[in-house]
Amino acid sequence: MSSLFGFIFLSVDQDQTVLGKSSLFTMLNHNTDISNHRDLGIKAAVQEKLRAQFRVIHQRTDRMFAILMVLQWFFGIAVALIVSPRTWVGAQSEIHPHVMMALIGGGILTLFPVAMTVLYPGRRATRIVIACSQTLYSSLLIHLTGGRIETHFHVFGSLAFLAAYRDPWVMLPSTLIVAIDHFVRGVWWPESVFGVATASQWRWLEHAAWVVFEVVFLLVIIQQSIREMRSLARQSVLLNNALRSAEASDRLFREGFNQAAMGMAVKRLDGAYIRINDRYCEITGYGREELFKKRFQDITHPDDVPLHSAAITKLSSGEISNLEIDKRYLHRQGHEVWVRLTLSLVRDEEGAPDYLIAAAQDITQERFAQDQIAKLSLVASKTRHSVIIAGPDRRIQWVNDGFTNLTGYTAEEAIGYRPSNFLHGADTDQATKTLISQRLQDEQAVSVEIQNYHKDGHPYWINLEIDPVFDNQGHLIHFIATQSDISERIRREKELEEATEAAQAANRAKSQFLANISHEIRTPLNGILGFTEVLIRDRGKISANEMDEHLQIIRRSGEHLLTLINDVLDLSKIEAECLSVESISCSPHQVLSDTVSVLRVGAMEKGISLDYRWESAVPEFIVSDPYRLKQLLLNLVGNAIKFTDQGSVLIVASLDKAASQPELIFEIRDTGIGIPQEKLDAVFQPFTQADDTVTRKYGGTGLGLSISQKIAESLGGNLSVRSEVGRGSTFVARIATGDLSQADRYDLSDEPPGADIKSGQLSGCDFDGISVLVVDDGDTNRKLIRLLLERHGAKVRLAENGQVALDMVARNSFDVVLMDMQMPVLDGYSASTRLRERGYDRPIIALTAHAMKGDREKCERAGCSGYLAKPINADELYALMTRLCQRASIGFESVVDQLINELSDNECPPFAPIRSHLPTEDPEVWDLVDTFLSRLESKLAEMDRAWDEGDMGALSELAHWLKGAGGTVGFDCFTQPASDLEGDANSNCRTNAKATMGKIRELQRRCVVSPEL
Repeated sequence: MSSLFGFIFLSVDQDQTVLGKSSLFTMLNHNTDISNHRDLGIKAAVQEKLRAQFRVIHQRTDRMFAILMVLQWFFGIAVALIVSPRTWVGAQSEIHPHVMMALIGGGILTLFPVAMTVLYPGRRATRIVIACSQTLYSSLLIHLTGGRIETHFHVFGSLAFLAAYRDPWVMLPSTLIVAIDHFVRGVWWPESVFGVATASQWRWLEHAAWVVFEVVFLLVIIQQSIREMRSLARQSVLLNNALRSAEASDRLFREGFNQAAMGMAVKRLDGAYIRINDRYCEITGYGREELFKKRFQDITHPDDVPLHSAAITKLSSGEISNLEIDKRYLHRQGHEVWVRLTLSLVRDEEGAPDYLIAAAQDITQERFAQDQIAKLSLVASKTRHSVIIAGPDRRIQWVNDGFTNLTGYTAEEAIGYRPSNFLHGADTDQATKTLISQRLQDEQAVSVEIQNYHKDGHPYWINLEIDPVFDNQGHLIHFIATQSDISERIRREKELEEATEAAQAANRAKSQFLANISHEIRTPLNGILGFTEVLIRDRGKISANEMDEHLQIIRRSGEHLLTLINDVLDLSKIEAECLSVESISCSPHQVLSDTVSVLRVGAMEKGISLDYRWESAVPEFIVSDPYRLKQLLLNLVGNAIKFTDQGSVLIVASLDKAASQPELIFEIRDTGIGIPQEKLDAVFQPFTQADDTVTRKYGGTGLGLSISQKIAESLGGNLSVRSEVGRGSTFVARIATGDLSQADRYDLSDEPPGADIKSGQLSGCDFDGISVLVVDDGDTNRKLIRLLLERHGAKVRLAENGQVALDMVARNSFDVVLMDMQMPVLDGYSASTRLRERGYDRPIIALTAHAMKGDREKCERAGCSGYLAKPINADELYALMTRLCQRASIGFESVVDQLINELSDNECPPFAPIRSHLPTEDPEVWDLVDTFLSRLESKLAEMDRAWDEGDMGALSELAHWLKGAGGTVGFDCFTQPASDLEGDANSNCRTNAKATMGKIRELQRRCVVSPEL
């Protein structure tokens, strides 16, 4: 028996329920379907259902035994009272012990099971307590009846009742208690269990064997009952799962059917409706009840009924299971509704067609859009402009033929790429590309003009319009771009812009020319008319010397005016191709010598050297035009002298026989201001100089080089230039020589250049006490105005440019300022503005040779009080002075140290006596020059002391004084040496400073103050 129970309970865990992981039933039913079932979810659900069923069985059986125990208690007490209520000892009796045992013992056996049932229903401990109590109650009942055999059946009944738990753990303690009870009482107290005083010692074993037999039988029944419960639980789980799946599927189908975005309908084969969703009703416009009374043929467009019927026939034949057609419904309101209908045929179990499922999608808008797209596509494909349709990612999806014609790329080559990947190039504007990218990223329209590149590589310009396209929900679906070729327009605009710029440049050049020629013409006219008027007015007041000087000025001004007129006429002849050129024999050396002779005086006046030399044998004659050749050289050498303030001008002539035709070469080398590299070509253009400051400082019309180039070309050669700013220029003129086979050649030695010193003239007297400052860069103009004003009593001071005028006004008080508006260093406009800014409130009279529209207003804006056009008319000058000036008695003021003129910087010729440029025949000027020469001696002595003491600072200050004072009193020869000495002193070059001081001392010995006779 113990081996049997050991086998049964081998894997039972006391802390787990009957369906635990290692329970008895897992062992007994290891061949069942659940152990082999692959679906762990179903197995877990079955186990859970079994647990729930056992929980209900255990709790119900607990309650049943609780009631049974109470009834058995009362029954035991009744049996004890009936069988042996009292015990007698002689005549006395008392309650039989069996009654007390039934009362107390039965109560104890009843109390614990009832308490466990109330407190812990359904637990294994409660079941064990109930099993033990029930078995012990059977033993108590057997004892109370004195071992009657009938009461032994109570044991078998109790075991049968305990089997209702379907728990083998309950059977084990009950069986053990019965066996132990029969063994103990059968051996030591057989009368209480068997009803006899003596009994066989193995009788208990017989009773125990019957109990074991019953328990084994009950265990088999329990196992079978559990197997059936498990099977029922599995079937119940599967049934529930299937039911839930069916319900879910049905619910899903209903929800999907009713809530589908497409119209859904179930139809019989004859077209009658079985089921319809809301969307289908919306598409057709009919309600469900109305549709249930119709067939699909009733709401289908008559033209589409055959199409639908043919589709059903095709489905019924079994060729396909479903198909899709586009058809028209007739809406309840009468209009057509296009739908895309998907039909599926459902067959019954025998395979026969049963019913149809139809899914209808409203494509009315789509069909409309397709029609529109078809029309637009036709238009877009045929338009000559390029059209591109791109996706939200900006990749091309469609292009028209115009795109291919414009770009050279076919649709196959372009689709799938972004236009910028293959249409943009090196010169495509980056800012425009960035703008396009930013606008497209922001889903905005863009309109630009951009340069693209054709497939063959040539660039072209387009007008690009890009517009985003959005769907009904506002989502970007496309970009549509149109491109129109504007290359021709851009080309015309560029040509127009260039033509406009050329016209504007020509207009500016014309205006500049007119301004310059006006200035150049009015300056000599001013001298001619002004001095002529002086001669007429003051014929009896002027001396013979003054008259001679005025006539010389008139003559020089006329010659200058004639030169200007000739230049203009020459230019007009050149441009009209009417310039006459002779071809006669002439001596090149004679032409060159005459040119140098004419221009040497001008060079000497500026203190620069003019020289020439031949670097080859000189041909006795050439065949050319001597007049034009001389004009060419005069222009070039005159230019070189004009733009050279210090140093020299050298003409190098040579004969070039290496060319196919012999050429005579003239190189005019100067040490002047030079020309910037970017201006070298411009200087040969008519009316053009390097810049406006050159025009203001040096004058001129800008015609000389243009005429010279045309003359050189007319003489069979050319004119070129090389230059470096600050170091000078070299003009190279080549002219054809003609046939030299009969011409002799001879060598010439260099001839030393001649020299002279230009004498200026300045007169002075008073003008009713009014102090006047005359500011003009033209020496003749200054003299004339000074003469006109001093004849009427004015005190006149002179300044050569606006900066000098500012300095003089800062140190002196002037009643009137006569201001030329076009000057070097600082022009009259800027000078007048600065005077007003510094608080000068006296009259400023503008003098200008431009006399063009707008000049008066420009002068007034600069702060001028009056305006006079050159040449100056004396009456107009006097009238304007009278009107503007406040006449007052003003004390005479000295003007000795106020003349500041920056003339030439060059040394004087090395041997001739040096005289002042100023008119020393004027006693006041003579005193001024004499005072300077007297002070110069003491200043040179101070220089010697400063050099001896090593005081370079003092030496630099003395040199700076000499550089300014020497030029002021007309001794320009001191300017350059004094400047060199100042540089040597600042650089602490004592040796060079000593040598320069020697030069200055030598110049000082040659200076004289006597007037030139």
